[in-house]
Amino acid sequence: MESLTEAPIIDLDRENDNSVLALAKSLGYFYIPRSSTYGHLPDCYALKLLAEELFNLSMDEKLAFGSDYVQSINLNDPPSNKESISLTRTNQKTLFTSSISIKTLFDICEQVSVHLIDILQLNKQLLSTTPNTILFNHYIQINEPLIIHQSEISSLQFHLYSTCHLQRLAADQHKWKSIEYPVELSEYILVTLPNFIYRYSTNSLSNYTIDYLMYNVDDYIEKRTYFLSLKQNKILRYITFFYLYIMQGVPAGFSSTALANYLTGK
Repeated sequence: MESLTEAPIIDLDRENDNSVLALAKSLGYFYIPRSSTYGHLPDCYALKLLAEELFNLSMDEKLAFGSDYVQSINLNDPPSNKESISLTRTNQKTLFTSSISIKTLFDICEQVSVHLIDILQLNKQLLSTTPNTILFNHYIQINEPLIIHQSEISSLQFHLYSTCHLQRLAADQHKWKSIEYPVELSEYILVTLPNFIYRYSTNSLSNYTIDYLMYNVDDYIEKRTYFLSLKQNKILRYITFFYLYIMQGVPAGFSSTALANYLTGK
């Protein structure tokens, strides 16, 4: 599989060949089209404007994100500054003048993720209490090429936008390899599977990455597909409780009355 020059592409609207799915699982990454029947993900230019707009906010506005805003200085070699902002469905803020709706971005990413989970049969591999997140990173190079190592992650990750070059760790050979990409890269999005290890490298002074991380697929599916689930439907729980109360209470009342009358007659 390492000899293949083309990266695996999974079609969201058609049935995929088993060999393509097997290759995607083996490599730990694949590509999906930005546009499908599940929605249209923003293009690179729009996402770049969104990242710039977000990190050009004043420091007071950034600090308003609380612990979801992190600013750090990497003291290792090579040195770099890094800013990160994590957005979830509960902490997304209307701070953007951009035409991109964060809510819509969440909706499309989650719909596509659930479909991919079904295609690749990965449900049981994605169990976590961590909420699904859109992670914005801003790396500022100081004086050397930026190398950021990303450890193994437990999420299905959409690399929505990146100005960095990505390399993957080939576990069987213990060395870094470039990630193959489609010819029309702007029309596709890189997706990495859980436990995939990659790193960024770049010579640019300022770099942005935008990633969607899906940690908990089962909860998402359960909330949207099982209307009759007692766990998810509060009204149904009340109805079931009162139904069982009546169905068990009425017969119990009759039997108790009959028993009392019988004993009185004796």
